[in-house]
Amino acid sequence: MAAALPSRPHDAYEAGLKLAAAGRHAEAISCFEDALKSAPEDARILFALGNTARAIGHGAAAENFYRRVLARQPDRLEALVNLANLLREMGRTVEAIDLLKPNIEARPEIPELWLTLGSACRESGDAERASLFYR
Repeated sequence: MAAALPSRPHDAYEAGLKLAAAGRHAEAISCFEDALKSAPEDARILFALGNTARAIGHGAAAENFYRRVLARQPDRLEALVNLANLLREMGRTVEAIDLLKPNIEARPEIPELWLTLGSACRESGDAERASLFYR
């Protein structure tokens, strides 16, 4: 049974989060898209759409949403790490590494960036560099 779409962007966003958590991804996307119509620049909604699209295997759409989040909030760590991991999942490890390097240079104190970079290097066949980044 389809969920009724809430009338306000915040309500639609909250409904989408609940539906996504329940594994009802198609309905969640519908709610997030409804919320986005009223708030097209809202990075929270774009991020939720990216996560939901990724959960159902829509990599290109997820990538687009994460990039839109980062265009609005370049320092949004979750979007950056999710995008890098998505690129790795899509077999685009070199792109993930290229995305992470300048961010690590700018914010070397963030362990999630080092861990993600280490994993990307390991997947690219560079176990020695991966080990260095893991440390």
